[in-house]
Amino acid sequence: MEVESGDISFDYRGRHYVFCSNQCIERFRSNPHLYVGFPGVEAPAHAGVEVLKKRTLKLSEALPE
Repeated sequence: MEVESGDISFDYRGRHYVFCSNQCIERFRSNPHLYVGFPGVEAPAHAGVEVLKKRTLKLSEALPE
């Protein structure tokens, strides 16, 4: 995924991360270890462990049935 640099970004442990949405940056801020791991320990997402993501959509009107 390509993201414009600096639009939604966060510095963590001396590295600069750029995100596609406010929802993604908030999830990263609340659990950064799921994505980048700890020194000497591979992050769950990189170790092949399935990491579930939950998305919230705000609709302007109800979906048709």
